[in-house]
Amino acid sequence: MGSGKKAGTSQLYEKHPYQLSITQLTEHLGGTDVENGLNPTQVQELRSKYGENKLEGQGSVKWYSVLFKQISNAMILVSKLSSYPRQ
Repeated sequence: MGSGKKAGTSQLYEKHPYQLSITQLTEHLGGTDVENGLNPTQVQELRSKYGENKLEGQGSVKWYSVLFKQISNAMILVSKLSSYPRQ
């Protein structure tokens, strides 16, 4: 039912993994230790099979870009302009 795809690999589950009990999930993952996680051998095997556990992105947003957008926000400009005394 559930499937995930990463670089040509696919995973098929009876249910989505988040719907499984802890016991079912650990059995599906080959007896993963709930207390200690994966052992180094399991990590290497899964990494070679599925790849790195990374999000793809283009980097972070620069702080000055966020500051400029906040300062130049139209609502802020309107409120500041309306607060000046008229002559």
